[in-house]
Parts: sequence; C-alpha cells; structure tokens
Amino acid sequence: MLRSPVFGAIGTANAKLHAEIAPKFVKEFQDQYFRKTKTRIAPGIHFQVQPNKYGRELRVYFDASDAQFAALRSDGHHVEGPRDGGYLSGSYRYRINDMGLFWDLVSDGFRL
Repeated sequence: MLRSPVFGAIGTANAKLHAEIAPKFVKEFQDQYFRKTKTRIAPGIHFQVQPNKYGRELRVYFDASDAQFAALRSDGHHVEGPRDGGYLSGSYRYRINDMGLFWDLVSDGFRL
C-alpha cells in the first residue's frame, strides 16, 4: 500500500522530486537514496549541492485536482500554491517542502 494515496493518484508523471543539500549532508543523502532505490545518484538539475544551505530542502513539485489539493492539506501538508513564479512554476502548480513525504514517495517509486 502506498504511504501517500493522494500521490498514488497524482502519479509520477505529474510530480517531480527536487533536493537542495548542504555540502556536509551530500553523502548522507546519497546513501539514503541508494538504500531506498539501489540507484547511485550524483548532483544534477534536481539534486543540487548548495553551499548557502544549512541542511536539506526536499521538495515535491506537482499538479493536483482541487480534491487532491484539499486532501493533502487535510492530511496536514503545507501545500504552497498555486504558484505563479519560481523554480518549476511553469511546469507544476504546487509545491510541498517535507523531508518525510519526500522519502515516503521515494519508497513508493518516485525518483529524482
């Protein structure tokens, strides 16, 4: 069973994972991603190492119906949007910054 039924309905085609990681957490992040996916990753477009960060910002960008948006909010997620500016705003209407949700989605088959 999916940890997030709403994202199960949204699907991987309508969502994008994104990570901005401080240099001191890169290896930890890569190791955790490998444990969950058996895939080694390197920094790139959707996995960025940013020296100005103090920790990890793990985000989910996505499109959702009004009902899915409401369900995510009622599940306690702080959903930003609809977004009209910023990174990926032309591709996805909503964003959630949530490390727990990010890792749940990775466990459920979503990928960077």
